[in-house]
Amino acid sequence: MINKTLNTPVIGAADLGYGWPKISACGKTWRQPAVVGEPRQIRDEDIHRDDVRYFVPDGDLSKVKYFIGNLAIRHSRVKYTSTGQDRAKAWITRVLLETGLALTAGNNNVNLVTGLPVDFYFKQRADFQAMLENFNTEPIYGAIEGTRNWPKAVRPWIADFHIVPQPLGAFMNLHANDQGDLIDAADARKLWLVLDFGFHTFDILVLEGLEIKPGSGSPPNLGIGEAYRLIRDELTGQLGQAPDIYTLDHYILKGLPYDGYDLAPLKEWAFNSIAAQAQNEIDSINRRFHGCIVTGGWADEMARRLKLPENTHIMDQLGNLKGYGKIGRRKWRTA
Repeated sequence: MINKTLNTPVIGAADLGYGWPKISACGKTWRQPAVVGEPRQIRDEDIHRDDVRYFVPDGDLSKVKYFIGNLAIRHSRVKYTSTGQDRAKAWITRVLLETGLALTAGNNNVNLVTGLPVDFYFKQRADFQAMLENFNTEPIYGAIEGTRNWPKAVRPWIADFHIVPQPLGAFMNLHANDQGDLIDAADARKLWLVLDFGFHTFDILVLEGLEIKPGSGSPPNLGIGEAYRLIRDELTGQLGQAPDIYTLDHYILKGLPYDGYDLAPLKEWAFNSIAAQAQNEIDSINRRFHGCIVTGGWADEMARRLKLPENTHIMDQLGNLKGYGKIGRRKWRTA
């Protein structure tokens, strides 16, 4: 469904990760922790420049309905997050997608490329597709970033969408140019391994001849969030308490101690544990890969703990998102 009053759709990309959703359109990229929180009264001085509030228009006023991401982590007493099993149906996923598109695409029509973890792609695609198909039927909403901009209603429209297995984004980011054409088709058709260390999921994508091969999947309990749970269990044993995993993520990313407790040794221990289990999954495929791609927010940390082919490429948290953009520019190419 296209808003006929608007211009030709722009290309949008959405990597709706359980830890950090990443959304881009119109040359802008938005990312925040995947946390939605109940709002409360706070001082303007406590709102950072990149803090986000989600609102719904109500007559002449705009009422904040949710705090999003970092703002929710710091100030919401009630926080909502999505589990590893419900992303396609979760209302949180929709709110985060709406927020990201509002802050990047504005009122534009959008041709959107997004993805699901490999196992979820085959099991939850219909539910995810239904959410995207119903996106334009919801009321007008908006998102405020920082304190300088007065709230105004925004309604991006999804004109068309394309869902792919999530790690395919990183694969295309390496092998395609900005227009989405393969740089070296012969090389891309060789046997490639793509590893995506997400927050709640660890994805393995085996590609040969540009086709998905056996060995691909989403082995359970190997996401970075599982490492955080190991750390939380240890903290609880040592201190009698531990923060939720999203707050813990903040401390670890910043390199901060928690209540005076140095988290660095715990991080090494927990990450090594997850890496050892991931290595077992990789070794069980029993193939000699031409090359490997590792992507995700902790890709560099995990790659150095693994035995991988010499031809290995490390990408950051935006590896999939950048690839989605290339897929979109190729799919909806105009003359």
